[in-house]
Amino acid sequence: MLFKKAILPMVIMAALTGCGPAVLDGTSLDTLDESIAKIAEKLPEDQRPQFGEDMGIVKAYYEKQRPDQMLINLNGKNASDIASEAGNLREQQRVEQEKLAVEEQKRAYLADLNQKKAALVEEITPLEQSRAQTLDRAKFQVTEPRIQVLKTEKTGEAVNSIALTLVNGTSKEIYSANFGGELKAPGADQPALKADFDITLEQPLQPGETRDVLFVPPMISDWRSVTIPEGATFSVESEDLLNIANKPIFSLPEFSDEDQATLSKLYDDLKAVNSELGVAEGGDTVVPSASTPAAPESTELQSETPTNSAAEVTGDTTAPTPEISTPEALLPEADEDQKVSQEAAPADVPLEDALSQKEPEETKALKESADPVPSDPEPTAVPGETQETSPAEAKKTDATAPVSPVSPVSEAESQVEDGTPASAIAEPEKESSVPSVGNQEAPVTPLKSS
Repeated sequence: MLFKKAILPMVIMAALTGCGPAVLDGTSLDTLDESIAKIAEKLPEDQRPQFGEDMGIVKAYYEKQRPDQMLINLNGKNASDIASEAGNLREQQRVEQEKLAVEEQKRAYLADLNQKKAALVEEITPLEQSRAQTLDRAKFQVTEPRIQVLKTEKTGEAVNSIALTLVNGTSKEIYSANFGGELKAPGADQPALKADFDITLEQPLQPGETRDVLFVPPMISDWRSVTIPEGATFSVESEDLLNIANKPIFSLPEFSDEDQATLSKLYDDLKAVNSELGVAEGGDTVVPSASTPAAPESTELQSETPTNSAAEVTGDTTAPTPEISTPEALLPEADEDQKVSQEAAPADVPLEDALSQKEPEETKALKESADPVPSDPEPTAVPGETQETSPAEAKKTDATAPVSPVSPVSEAESQVEDGTPASAIAEPEKESSVPSVGNQEAPVTPLKSS
């Protein structure tokens, strides 16, 4: 009886153990594999593939994330436990994949926006450069153009000279310049002469400097001998401004109304892209980087045509003193060809504050010598030469007619005929202290009223 009582609990325990679900044995990797096989054998055949898949997911997770904890965590788990854990891992993987897909989509979206932004900046940059250059170029002004008639002492040849006031409001040194001139009689449909001429300065015209220049055209120039009609007007516009290497300083295309419209639209597009970038990156706004040009305060093109002025170039009548006409608009469309000329009535436009008025001390005597006043003036001139005088001295001649009386002049005739530029304008009895512009000097005697 005692034996039966001892055996009965053991039989019951064995029966209970044998009837329970099979579990994993995490004693070692070998026992784990054996227990996996045993569990699969006890499962219905149609459930075995799913168990194998679940077991693979769970084992892969532990082998990658927690290899040292795999045996401990799997020990004692049955097929149902493995199925539940595999389901959790599948859901976690699905969430992570969706997150990665969203991040990839966002990266692609940001890359597209940045590509659009870079393309806009690439279009904006040359337009901004053209705009800045055109604004700077517009600050060069030619005022008070006039023609004075001089006469060589040796042969008595009447020689035209061109007097200009140059105002360099740009940021560049100017060594020479090309000009277009037009001489027109009152009421005439066609000008008496329309031609270009070049002036090379002895010293560069500095930024902010104003200088008077007296230029005697060479033999090959039509300006030298053109007959001036009665009451004609003379206008001048600047063309190319050249540097020390005789290359154009402002070489980009002029900024136009069409360019302004394009630039405004580009800035609108850039603003929209920056706004989208700010939202996509989680911010409210996007501050343009150093490589992104900032939009101007006003991108509306304001055109203002400057008043051209022209001075009478015949007779001894008094010509008015013109003022400089400069565009006040942000964009320089108003000064498209840099036309500045003199008319019988002066343009009532104030001198732009940004243009400085300097007076070179070494050229004070030049303008006095070319001042055609009625009371028997004594100006002299050297044919083929560019001469420069100070703004202060120029004021003395602004109110006089630009055509000077003619009288015999000295041996400068040989200089005139071969077209060699002359070098200085001297007072009647002495040589000028101003250095020559050309390669030679040709002193000229005073002019006398005829």
